[in-house]
Amino acid sequence: MKSNTIPWINSPFFKQLLSTKDLTAEQRDIATKYNNDGYVLLEGFIETDRIDSLLAELGPIFPNDIDEEPRRHQDLWKSIECVKSLATDSEIFEILKMLYDREPVPFQTLNFKYGTEQATHSDTIHFNCLPKGYMSGVWVALEDINEENGGLYYYPGSHKLQEYNYQDIDIPIEEGDYEQYPKYERFVDDLTNVLSLQRIVGNMKKGDVFIWSANLLHGGLAVQNRSRTRWSQVTHYYFEDCIYFTPMRSNMYTGELFLREFQNLKTGQRIVSKANGKQIKKFPTNKSRYFFLQEVSYKILQNTPIRDVIKIFFTRLFKN
Repeated sequence: MKSNTIPWINSPFFKQLLSTKDLTAEQRDIATKYNNDGYVLLEGFIETDRIDSLLAELGPIFPNDIDEEPRRHQDLWKSIECVKSLATDSEIFEILKMLYDREPVPFQTLNFKYGTEQATHSDTIHFNCLPKGYMSGVWVALEDINEENGGLYYYPGSHKLQEYNYQDIDIPIEEGDYEQYPKYERFVDDLTNVLSLQRIVGNMKKGDVFIWSANLLHGGLAVQNRSRTRWSQVTHYYFEDCIYFTPMRSNMYTGELFLREFQNLKTGQRIVSKANGKQIKKFPTNKSRYFFLQEVSYKILQNTPIRDVIKIFFTRLFKN
């Protein structure tokens, strides 16, 4: 019943697994909500004083007009301790560990002063992993947020949909960059319409925390009052012992992945892809993509005549 390759929170046996876990009533409610809807909202989770200290440091580095760039800053955890502290909050970590049964690995922070007005998307197009599902986002409201200042919206249950990549919507692998991203956005918009998905607007109070599953469809509302700020912080988390990659730059059909290496912003450790606790063996197929082999396959390859190894490599290389 239990699978080592599917997060228990996404398992078809979720209810049976839940009954075996030693959780509090609150934890059971969080897990059930997360399984059903793909997100959970924790109200008043972060203290006001802590947020005010963070805003005092963020204020001077952002523009004073919504139409000026940058609207966001990535990875301020490297220079602002309050950003890092929020991204590595021990209580958030405990919830993530409960939901995924693996150690969270925070790898990116994003800080915003104004609403993003970002189109509907799934984070799985930007970063993904094997086994699937071991990625999550945490969004912290640093002030009251609603339709007026461009709040977050999302589609409950959409995390259970198929994960779509560029090849699924006929974008050639060599064009896997942001120039083609509007085509993906149009596809997702059409998808929500044809499936008649229900959109929820996440009106939040200062200190609320929104945790979402990797494949949940979400975006940012248009800003109605462009003089208003929408202070917020997002942290993206992988989980330990996975193969990490960028789908929009990968060939998902042949398994040639644009692998990601990154820093665990909590520990400072450099994170590389692993499978079953062992670093994967990877082989380049072009300047940026690799295919990889499990340990058994790698040993077989080591004992293969060199002419056959070359044949394998060139077959994969020209498969595109």
